[in-house]
Amino acid sequence: MNTINTVPFIGIDTLKTLANQIEPNILMGPAYYAKDEIARLGINVLTGIQFMNTKYVFYRKGGTTRRKKASEKINSQMGFLQERPLVTYTVWNHYTDNKGNYRELPVANVNGDATVSYPLSELALTQIATAFSDDCMANLWWGDKDNADAKEDDKKALGLFDGFQTVIAHEVENGLISKQNGNLIHCDVLDAPKDNDDTAAWKNFRAAYNALPDALKRQDILAYMSVDTSVAISDAYGNAHRNNREVIMVSDTVNFKFAEMPRLTVVPVEDWGEGDRIVFTVPKNFEIGVNNGDPVDNYVGIKEGTDDDLTDIQFQIQTTIGTRIVQLMPSKFTMTDAAIVAPNSLISGDYHANTLTVAATPAAGGKVAVAGGSADANGAYAPGTTLTLTATAETGYKFVRWSNGSTNAELTYITKNQPDAITAIFAKE
Repeated sequence: MNTINTVPFIGIDTLKTLANQIEPNILMGPAYYAKDEIARLGINVLTGIQFMNTKYVFYRKGGTTRRKKASEKINSQMGFLQERPLVTYTVWNHYTDNKGNYRELPVANVNGDATVSYPLSELALTQIATAFSDDCMANLWWGDKDNADAKEDDKKALGLFDGFQTVIAHEVENGLISKQNGNLIHCDVLDAPKDNDDTAAWKNFRAAYNALPDALKRQDILAYMSVDTSVAISDAYGNAHRNNREVIMVSDTVNFKFAEMPRLTVVPVEDWGEGDRIVFTVPKNFEIGVNNGDPVDNYVGIKEGTDDDLTDIQFQIQTTIGTRIVQLMPSKFTMTDAAIVAPNSLISGDYHANTLTVAATPAAGGKVAVAGGSADANGAYAPGTTLTLTATAETGYKFVRWSNGSTNAELTYITKNQPDAITAIFAKE
């Protein structure tokens, strides 16, 4: 016998009210939903940007984030005697869901007043907002607006706005980052130590640090690099001190410091790319601009019914976002001349299956066991699957931390509605 669901749809007006309550957070995108990571990275968030619209629209695969140019550059005289542009782009995400998924009875609030809540519907809206934030976050380093016209979906997904690595590439092409300007220095290779006597990565990193302008070294400095490069330097540092001295971890993050360089903080970046490039810069020199103050072009819209199905609910989230490096003067920004390429997998949203990539670094340092769930033939997990990841060190190594900052060797992980990656980091004993 078929069971009829008698729980009513909460109603389009109620759904709009719920969306309006969290709209300010949604429009901030990763500046809100990834605020802890943005803070760890030392990135400044700028809001209330004024901009001019254009009508040029880049259309995307349905249900994924799209981009249309939304502004001219905001000028600043900081840095070299040249404008430091911040160009923002309207990014929007269009979702379709069945209103049968929003059948829920109101829950009375515990404070005794007459208000009620709809926790399941609120959770569904938050998941949509998080997916939107993830699409923007995937563009943070390697987004390139020129990818908007690409035929491949993977490239299109990285066409929302120019990420910081793309901004750097343009400034190198323009000659603003160069050895002549004093903000590009040489650094020898930073390979993982071959044995317990190999200290080359630490020595080469220290030589690069010593080559920085004195004016930069007199300030607090963030050293951005890949996770692999940070591990190579950390391991070589331990070798140089016969493991009698270790790096100093910064609070509950994966950032760390050296006793010899008290004003410098190493900032490992999961999506930094493949290569040894290091950027030394002052905090908040990397900047995200979010225009969340214009109700015309920044909003959360909900509509009942589509051309295909009148029982569908359409959601559209639209906000405006862009990046810039505020100052390129050597006293504020200097980077090494090492080559770098984008990592193989950056895409969130529905461009790929829900694949979880688990790795160990260095590869010889240990292994990771995954238990508690089963992937399909393509390695994809159903969203919400609870997994237990256990890091086990090989002989002569010890487990240090996960790339998400956790220091527990056994980690509980709940799969997301997007691809993700997590790395177990080991070090020599």
